[in-house]
Order: sequence, then C-alpha cells, then structure tokens
Amino acid sequence: MGGSVQAPRVVTIAGSDPSGGAGLQADLRVLALHGLFGSAVVTALTVQDSRGVHRVEPVAGELVGQQLRALLREGRIAAMKTGMLASASAVAAVADALAEHDVPIPLVVDPVMVSSSGRSLLETAGVAVLRERLLPLATVITPNLDEAAALLERDALAPGDSAAAARALSEAFGACVVVKGGHAPAARAVDHVCLSGASPGAAGEAFCLEAPWVDTPHTHGTGCLFSAALCAALARGDSLREALDHARRCMNRGLQAARVGQGGPGCVWLDRLPEDA
Repeated sequence: MGGSVQAPRVVTIAGSDPSGGAGLQADLRVLALHGLFGSAVVTALTVQDSRGVHRVEPVAGELVGQQLRALLREGRIAAMKTGMLASASAVAAVADALAEHDVPIPLVVDPVMVSSSGRSLLETAGVAVLRERLLPLATVITPNLDEAAALLERDALAPGDSAAAARALSEAFGACVVVKGGHAPAARAVDHVCLSGASPGAAGEAFCLEAPWVDTPHTHGTGCLFSAALCAALARGDSLREALDHARRCMNRGLQAARVGQGGPGCVWLDRLPEDA
C-alpha cells in the first residue's frame, strides 16, 4: 500500500464566534469543505448571536504570537488568512511572526474592523499597525467599503469610489485588493479588484467580480466566507484570478443556501462547493 497523502494545511488567525456564523468556526468549516486541514490562532473570545456582538475579550498579543510561531515551526502551511485581530498588539505579533519566517506563504488579510451591528472589532491603534506592519505582507486584502475608507484614512467612501479605492490600496501596499460591494442592494453584487503591480507603488490589472444579487437577511459571516474560500483556492494551487472567481462563486452559493433557510439564524451558509469548483 502507498503512503497516505496529507491534506494541505491552512491557518486562520481570527476571533471565536460562538454562533458559528463567522470567525474561526466559519473559516474552519469552509476549509474542511475544500478538503483542507485547518489550523487556528485565536485572537479574541466574543459573545455574539444573530442579533450582534455583545462582548469582545482580546487575547494577549504575546499569546497570539506564540500560537502562530508554534504553527510556523512545524511548516507545511499552504496558505494563511487573518480575520478579526482585535488589538494593536495582536496585529504586531502576527506581523513579527510572519516577518521572521523565511518561507513566503500566501496571505489573505480580511481587515475586520466593525461588526455589522456596529461593534468595534479592532481598536483604533490597531488600524495604524495594520497599515504599517501587516498589509505590506499580504497577498490579497479584502476590505468592504467602510474598511477601505479607514485604510485610506478617509471618513467615508461612496459605492462609486470602490474601483479607485482598490487601485489606491493596491499601490500603497503592493497587494491584490478586493473592495467588496455586496452590502449595497442592486441588480448585481459587484466587487472591485485591482491586482498588484510589477513593482512597488504600481497597480496592476483592474476588473470586477460580479454575481446576481441574492435577497436574504442571512448575511452574517459573508466576509469570512469570501476570504476563507479565496485562501482555500490559493492553498490548493489555483492562480490568483482563479481563486478570486472561485471565492465569488462560493459567496453566491452560500447566500443562495442561506436564502432558503439553511445554516444558523442570520448566517450565510456554504452547504457545498459550487458545481464548477
């Protein structure tokens, strides 16, 4: 008999969501659905349900760094993603651990800052550390419009600013940027993408990811689903463009399943991979 083949390992660095709709729980579920082995670094404990986030207890930055270094020492990590980091010390600890690691690993940064119910999920000082230390290490950055505004140090952005914001962030951090646009009801959900340029300070190809608008109130965890599916596709060896298309299809499948009542209360639900995955 031949030796067994280990599933590619993917690390998610995020907060715990006891409702299961977002955070570590959602990420690990998406990774398992892709046949990947998910490992997790816990950055915060939360109290939340379908009505919102009621309490956040950040994990000490030192402990976040120790968790990540333990995983990096074992190696064999195919891709990584970050979600809610909660504190400036946690952001710095993640950046420090990654900077020490000699082998480059695809990194998807979902810059989670505020919950859909309005609860802050990253302290103000953490945004500056995110900009200065972590985003320059990212392969892909996936902000929504409000997060893109914060990263650009703007008070707000209108939906029509999404394409320019993606380009500006790509130029600033040398990464592919996806400014998600799914929160504004329209005939089609449109995410604006700018690939990283060939040199620092240069943006690359710009295009849109589009899908039919899915009318459902069950949207808790959409950002986690998109970034986790994107990370999973990169881990299995898809090109960046293939991974982006795959993540958009997974998002649409998850919203369609949620619309017909699958999944937890208020939560998006990826019940299976898209047919063309």
